[in-house]
Amino acid sequence: MEAIEVAVGCPQSSIHALRDGSITRGILFDATLLPGKATADGWLKPDTPVTWADLEALEEYRGRAGEETRRLHRYEFLFTAAPLRIEQGMGSPINPITTF
Repeated sequence: MEAIEVAVGCPQSSIHALRDGSITRGILFDATLLPGKATADGWLKPDTPVTWADLEALEEYRGRAGEETRRLHRYEFLFTAAPLRIEQGMGSPINPITTF
């Protein structure tokens, strides 16, 4: 039988550094508008790369978006996320909240 060692956690870049959460500006980009990226059904496959140049092109286009953003003509929002407070943890689930 193998000996089990106690893990000491993540010594660097712990999720605990973000224990107070993250609040930032978010911008909605509809990547399905990128030429050649969307499927016939209008979706992007999970492994579809979206480059910085793609984001710049979308920022200029700012065409169709989600129903709510289209109705409000708003493409920027407040993004808030707070991880669990786990000292020396490598990651944590978050509950992201967007506010228009």
